Amino acid sequence: MSTPNINCILQAVLAIQNNLISPPPQITTVDLGNPTLNGTQFFYEQYIQATVGGTGQGMPGPGGIAYLVIVQNLSPTADMNVQFTPVGGVQTTIKTGPNGAFIYCDPSEHGGINQLNLLGIGGTVPALILVAV
Repeated sequence: MSTPNINCILQAVLAIQNNLISPPPQITTVDLGNPTLNGTQFFYEQYIQATVGGTGQGMPGPGGIAYLVIVQNLSPTADMNVQFTPVGGVQTTIKTGPNGAFIYCDPSEHGGINQLNLLGIGGTVPALILVAV
């Protein structure tokens, strides 16, 4: 195992608001506590094309297992499927709508994803991808 040389910090706070009132009051917040992956390698592409036939993404690193995966559908109108296989699991597909995001973060490195494929629905869909090990 290589010595960790990068920190991938997921800084996320989810704020819930009541949009039926103006100005919308904040009902609650959920702070994810900045989970941090001490990684060795990462791949980032801010504009990748998810084709109908699929755009596969290899996992960086010698083990081929990613512990942080972020995919964002950059299309304002089209849907996209994120197809992944968790380590020891079966292939799973999740649809993300326009501007939707798929986030997987396992800083303890107890699981992981070893296969990732992006599929545009009805045509090519632009996406952002970040994968770290």
